Amino acid sequence: MDITKQPWHKYDIHEVIDLLKTRKEGLTDEEVRLRLQDYGKNTFHEKRRVTWLDILFRQFENFLIYILAFAAIVSFFLGEQIDFVVIVIIIAFTAFLGFFQDYRAEKSMEALEQMTTKKAVVVRNGKKCDLDAKEVVPGDIIVLERGQHVAADIRLIEVSDLRIDESPLTGESLTITKETAKMDGEVTLADRKNMAYTGTFIVSGQGRGVVVETGPRTEIGNVAQLISEIKQEKTPIQQKLDLLSKKIGIGVLVICAFMFVLGVIRGTHFLDMLLIVAAVSISGIPEAMPAVVTVILATGVKRMAKKNAIIKKLPAVETLGAATVICTDKTGTLTQNKMTVKKIYTAGKVYDVTGEGYIPKGDFAFDGDKVDPLKVPNLAALIRIGILCNDADIEGEGGEMRILGEPTEGSLLIMGLKAGLLKGNLEERYPRTKELPFDAFRKRMSTVHTHKGAAFVFTKGAPDIVINRCTHMLVNGQEKDLSPGEKHRLLDKSYIFAENGLRVLSFAYRQAKDAKSLRGDIEKDLVFVGFVGMRDVPRPGVHESIAICQQAGIKVVMITGDHKATAKTIGQELNIFKKDDLILTGQDLDGMDDFKFEQVVERVSIYARTTPAHKLRIVNALQKQGHVVAMTGDGVNDAPALKSAEIGVAMGKSGTDVAREAAEMVLADDDFSTIVKAIKEGRTIYSNIKKFIYYVLTGSISEVIIIFVAVMMGVPIPLTALMILFVNLVTGDLPAMGLALERSSDSIMRLRPRSIKENILSEYMMLRISELVPLLTLGTISLFMWEIVVLKGPLPKARTLAFCTIIFFELFHIYNARSDDKSIFDVGIFSNQYVNYGILASVGLLILTVYTSFGNVVFGTVPLTMYEWFAVVVMASSSLFIVEIQKIVVGLEIKEREKYEVRAASQEVQEDMRMIS
Repeated sequence: MDITKQPWHKYDIHEVIDLLKTRKEGLTDEEVRLRLQDYGKNTFHEKRRVTWLDILFRQFENFLIYILAFAAIVSFFLGEQIDFVVIVIIIAFTAFLGFFQDYRAEKSMEALEQMTTKKAVVVRNGKKCDLDAKEVVPGDIIVLERGQHVAADIRLIEVSDLRIDESPLTGESLTITKETAKMDGEVTLADRKNMAYTGTFIVSGQGRGVVVETGPRTEIGNVAQLISEIKQEKTPIQQKLDLLSKKIGIGVLVICAFMFVLGVIRGTHFLDMLLIVAAVSISGIPEAMPAVVTVILATGVKRMAKKNAIIKKLPAVETLGAATVICTDKTGTLTQNKMTVKKIYTAGKVYDVTGEGYIPKGDFAFDGDKVDPLKVPNLAALIRIGILCNDADIEGEGGEMRILGEPTEGSLLIMGLKAGLLKGNLEERYPRTKELPFDAFRKRMSTVHTHKGAAFVFTKGAPDIVINRCTHMLVNGQEKDLSPGEKHRLLDKSYIFAENGLRVLSFAYRQAKDAKSLRGDIEKDLVFVGFVGMRDVPRPGVHESIAICQQAGIKVVMITGDHKATAKTIGQELNIFKKDDLILTGQDLDGMDDFKFEQVVERVSIYARTTPAHKLRIVNALQKQGHVVAMTGDGVNDAPALKSAEIGVAMGKSGTDVAREAAEMVLADDDFSTIVKAIKEGRTIYSNIKKFIYYVLTGSISEVIIIFVAVMMGVPIPLTALMILFVNLVTGDLPAMGLALERSSDSIMRLRPRSIKENILSEYMMLRISELVPLLTLGTISLFMWEIVVLKGPLPKARTLAFCTIIFFELFHIYNARSDDKSIFDVGIFSNQYVNYGILASVGLLILTVYTSFGNVVFGTVPLTMYEWFAVVVMASSSLFIVEIQKIVVGLEIKEREKYEVRAASQEVQEDMRMIS
């Protein structure tokens, strides 16, 4: 019986649990299995998956296929049965190649969807567990925490300051404070405060609820609105290449039309000429170029995923290569996010705490002598507050413990274990009755507990915030007045901790005779106990990654909620902060208008004591200075900045659903070094696309001009239609695909970021192409004319020479394309096996066309002598050697320029020193 679609908000908690036959400890695995059978997975009606047949049929909706089909029809009516069969085979081969490329791209995008699937925290078999949101079933108990998307429609059973943004469902911009009491009468969707709905997200607080509806039965499922799905967009490069292909196509068709008319006028048979221009148009129009680029991008996405950078949207791949600034959070991204309490200040004394990470072994010492913290009243009170005013849990036995929650809070529990205090035992003696959660604006957290009839407020937070709310301080177990002068001294002491790179957290309490006495602002008139200094060491490899960024012309900006002094120490340690750099605090930003901020933003390398709202201002100011910004974030309030940045980077481990949805890239390991690897990969992908275009256009333009020149000269056409098709498919696709897998050059992260507005077919690339096209054209026609004019040889022999020459020209040219500035001998001829396999395959197929009777009949070739092969190879290799000489000359010029700049800089320094003297 389907018990869903009930007015759940009208039932009390016990009725809901009874109706759904569940319990607060959650469902069992068997109950989940049965409910999955009854209700299905927690998904909307999914879009129809693209099948392999769809992809196959899509290949025949291609301009290239239309031209080939036209050529096949012309061959059939000419009576050229062999040509007809071969062209049909070429159509099948072209369709298969396109199918292979599109199928790979489609599978890559499906894998991408799997990588970015939403998660939910549920209670099953009495234990919390993380699972895919689609596995949630009615009756599941879901744990709700700040920053999550709600995974299903839920009747709330526990809340603690739970506020939810329901704008995706109701359009209401204000957040809704939730409660658990049942609601009588007719209540609109927006007013059901005891419900949480699919797709809405949690702004603050926490809670638990029982799932009442899943999938299409949810409120948002009723209107078939998909909150989030990954879409395969055309990237700017793909759009530019589509346009480029169309422009080249129009030019080639105009040339072909002219050749056709001129050829017919000069006596070539109408259908023969039609077949030739059809083949030339296929060769000249780079119709497959956008598809190949899609494969390059999709392959890059898979490579990045293996390096823990999950790309959600293909445009981000190419944008990564143009990044000029990385704005990064400190904690967990630059550092390991394994906080360890190193020092404690209380009652005028500084205590050292030994131990590292989350291993609960260590001692407390004062002036080098060990102390029992539980025998020192102030120490015991501080540790107790740190354990109780805490939402984290730890698990594990022996060795390093696993933290369930915030690392800062986890470090306080580890400190407690070192002192011999367990959270569970303390919570039994001091049960919690209320919580005021931490957020970036309050910068503090408080919990209310009862003990022996009395009520206690325990507070922790930023020193300046907590100390200013205190009226007394604890000294040797006694409460004493806290004067303004003493407050200043305490803040000065916290600054010293911060200047030594420690994160400082203060602790205070308030005691009342009972809970009823705590009214109004419960976080006032507090008693200051002390503060701790915690250390979070940098991640391995971060120093090197920052150095790579600086070498690559990418500025690294650190954004942290830490104190200015702490941030400066860490920034100097990581070499982010330089001598003339500025540090701005959130307070500084609030005191600046946009114009003034934009004047100094280029000099700021650290932002301290900031809130997520400041991130958006930072992004906008940098963008107005022409920067391409990568911004990291993990919280709900980071989403606007992530959306605004060209590259929003969310954390995969610590990030919220909201942040991950707003971002273009998700770091599976939360590591800054992964961003740098992704930028390098983005640069490599863009570089490989340019190499592919340079290679393909040089060959295809040369093939068109060879035929055009022959028609203009009134000589026999050097290549038959089938030869042209063979050259285009064999040399254009087999070796060229290897360029997509070219390894990144060591120098790629020593280049300045490219302009986001850069044209993929730059003037420099057009110049390089225009240098080689005449060589390929004249070299091929020269051997052809030498054979038929000078040697008076047969036309099939001359055509075979031209056929082999243009193929070898292009095969040698692929080595030119592998690097813009380095010699192939420096790059390594054998360093890209995929290119070499493609060349070997092309040469093997060429030999079959020249030395087999089948090849001779189909393509009109004849066998060549060793002398003729020598002439072909010498002529074709000239393209490689000429470009190699150019690279050597350019390299020498660059070295001379660098020497001159070094000498000029040295002379300038010497002149400055003389002036100082």
